[in-house]
Amino acid sequence: MALFGSVMRSSLVRNSLAMARHAAQKLEGAGLGHLKNCRRPGRFLLGGGVISASVTKEGIRAEEASGYDWSNQSTSAASLARHYKEIDDAKLLAKETLTCDVCGERLRIEGELPGVTYCQCPEAPKTVYGVEGPDGWRPFLERKDILVWRRNHPTLQGMYEYKMYGSFSDVTAEEFLFVQNDLTKFRLSWDNSTKQLTKVDEEENSVVYYWEINWPRFFSNRDYCCHRSVQVDPETGTVACISSSTEHPGCKGSRGVVRVGNYRSALTVRPHTAPELPGTEFCLTGFEDPGVQLPETIITWVAVRGMPEFMLALRAACLKLRKERENSPSWGRQEDNFGQIHQLRQQQQHAAYA
Repeated sequence: MALFGSVMRSSLVRNSLAMARHAAQKLEGAGLGHLKNCRRPGRFLLGGGVISASVTKEGIRAEEASGYDWSNQSTSAASLARHYKEIDDAKLLAKETLTCDVCGERLRIEGELPGVTYCQCPEAPKTVYGVEGPDGWRPFLERKDILVWRRNHPTLQGMYEYKMYGSFSDVTAEEFLFVQNDLTKFRLSWDNSTKQLTKVDEEENSVVYYWEINWPRFFSNRDYCCHRSVQVDPETGTVACISSSTEHPGCKGSRGVVRVGNYRSALTVRPHTAPELPGTEFCLTGFEDPGVQLPETIITWVAVRGMPEFMLALRAACLKLRKERENSPSWGRQEDNFGQIHQLRQQQQHAAYA
């Protein structure tokens, strides 16, 4: 896999809109997409996800809700529990793909970041970008407190799965989970890739949500109907959130918007100490098929821009959330995901001591 040098990267930035326009024209000519202008450009890898939100029209008829088969769609407790170790696996992946065997310091993906000690061994590679590691994962991106890998999809040529590991010292696990999984209008205040966001249906520890995201101009927006299950490990406080595409009678699409039918993400969040104290780490692994084949350069450029921008915005939203909660101590305890996760954690803690 070719590396993107500084010349190629700057050229890609200059020509990205032209490439997108050309690709859109080719897709339109081939009848592979409905093209329209969006109000705002947005990210379109991992569903703003980098990663998970939601949305539809308010109000779902009772008969529509009753038509959803929760038993076949919900993720089992055992399957959710297997994701508790995702963070540990990501740390091991970092050791195997990003750590020098000689000195034990970090190898470079592209440039160097302040606060990180990098390998100075004379025989070390200048970059490990794109070097295949265990299970096909290749180092892709490093930003402050964030590492990203990607690998080729096993069956869909030209598409990638992404894995992100991060550790934020200034954000609590509760804040991170609320902001990431939020289904209220608060999401729209910080995530400009989301156009609509709403809860469609829910059951204990699970929710179905509709989500429309803004795609760049020349492309139709994408929307999702997803099922998300949440489970907490009472021993470590690790929370696993699994989202995947589903079909629900209340998930009505919008005209001119392309439905993404192949989406899956696994988010694992673990507090450094306690869920309510600053310090959390996370691992997010996901894939989506946007329904069109895009040039490699556009996919890479959008991922390089979109993934760190999203996480920076999420981090800032967590700090904003904290200020709002400090001004109103009772805020959030019964609000959507924050209330659900808080109550679920209490239930499982009680069960552990029963």
